[in-house]
Amino acid sequence: MGEMNYIGLCWSSKIPEHWSFTSMRSIPTIRLEVPVSDINETFYPRDIYYNNPFRYNKLHAFVLFVSSPSDLTGLIRKLMASIWWNPLAFYAIVDTTSVTCNQPESYLSIVWKLDLETSSFFCVDSDKENAVYTYNRFGNPAPKAWQVDLNFDKKSTVGGYTMRLVGGLSPSTLTVDQGNGTKTSYGGLDGLILTTLFDKMNATMSATMLETNTKFHLLLQNVSANEYDMLMNAQYIFNKPNYTMTYPHIESGISSLTKPSGFDSNGVKILKFMTPQLILGILAVSAITVFILSKVADERTNSACLEVLRMATNVSILHLPRGTSLRIYLIIVMLMFVITSSIFQGGLSALLTSSTSRPNIDDAEQLKEAGYPVYMYSAYMNAVFDPVLRSHVRKTDNWDCSEYVIKYSDTACVADRNRVTRIAFEKGLHVARHRITSLYMGYVVRPNFPLVKRIGQRLMSISQAGLANYWREKTVVVYKNKLIIKEQEMKRKQYRALHVSDVMFAFYILFVGLSIAILVFLSELLPVTRWGRLRKKKQG
Repeated sequence: MGEMNYIGLCWSSKIPEHWSFTSMRSIPTIRLEVPVSDINETFYPRDIYYNNPFRYNKLHAFVLFVSSPSDLTGLIRKLMASIWWNPLAFYAIVDTTSVTCNQPESYLSIVWKLDLETSSFFCVDSDKENAVYTYNRFGNPAPKAWQVDLNFDKKSTVGGYTMRLVGGLSPSTLTVDQGNGTKTSYGGLDGLILTTLFDKMNATMSATMLETNTKFHLLLQNVSANEYDMLMNAQYIFNKPNYTMTYPHIESGISSLTKPSGFDSNGVKILKFMTPQLILGILAVSAITVFILSKVADERTNSACLEVLRMATNVSILHLPRGTSLRIYLIIVMLMFVITSSIFQGGLSALLTSSTSRPNIDDAEQLKEAGYPVYMYSAYMNAVFDPVLRSHVRKTDNWDCSEYVIKYSDTACVADRNRVTRIAFEKGLHVARHRITSLYMGYVVRPNFPLVKRIGQRLMSISQAGLANYWREKTVVVYKNKLIIKEQEMKRKQYRALHVSDVMFAFYILFVGLSIAILVFLSELLPVTRWGRLRKKKQG
């Protein structure tokens, strides 16, 4: 027995005999009683039906027994506050008074205003014949046998029905072109989708466009308050549990935005061929050599240090020791200095001719390893599932957090991929190749919006036909192609312009070398001066 067979019976006055439970024994029903004396009190709290086997089923048909339009209004309001509320269900309104069919429009206008499109009014006319009234706010067309199929589709074409839309300008997802003052056209991904959607539905757009810096959470509140029918900017469905969403027609996600890593600094280049381990090894061998010369060759400590400096710079020694083993050791040390000196000088000659680019951050794992602070709009927070990455997040009030990336070094910004692609092109930043999280997007509509199902069907067709993905590629192709060309040029680039900052390290090395040479000269000059003074004293 299917879910469609369950009917909700609601009444605020005496129910007709032919609608009694005894008469409808063959039809499974869930009866929702509303006492006449307590019609203004809330009925059917959730705990009463907690153990009901049908509590997870939405009823698709309701029969409302009323005696006046005010009873109908109160009954629907109470039903809206219950667990059984379903705005897409079929509502049969039965007038229980003896004089009926006088003002069917007064009943139907109530359900019209409450967006209960699939509704019919049952009454007995003056000839004691059964009569059925319904309405179609979107036009006059109705099937010939509509009296038999009361739940016919009234929204196949909406007859130019005007929908109130609101949106925020957001290149490359939503733009406006006033043209020559005739017809307003909408561009970007959302603009192309909505234009096609409304053309297929034969609907009219009455759009209110706001500036780029508009906060979307304020627009969402306006839509939920029934001020507008629909938000033109597609939203992620993962963080909209309290909003009415359409069919998720496109897959997108959030990606990171960082500064291009550029080229390695000269200091990093030097450390690539003169590794810290090699430098420590040279220092250790030099210290051991000084110790051996001072203890074994009986040289003073300063003289031993000068000998090591001569071997490192000129591969020579002032006084070659007599011992064979010591000579062999010093020759090996000088050979080590020859090899390391050739490596160092060869590396220096290649510093300005080979440009080595550093890897950019292209996925979530690399962003975690970098340890950058991640600036992110608070609405995207629930889309980051990695606990390590969440610990690096800094919340912002605006989705465009690129100013933090520009202002601070080693900083990342996370936002919608379509938007960060445009920002990366305009501001010379790098957008990651892979998304941090893949998400689905749909449109937010006002509560109980009667066209939400029809819009969802059209969006499903657009998505399944591949048009949504095609338009997305079309809107970002300008930015993506130029970014790809720029990256390819960086990879092919083997030489780059020489700047003053590139040769500053050479002056630093020259300064260090001159300083050492002066110290060596002074240390060698000091013993000679002392020896000359001693000779003068002896002669005197």
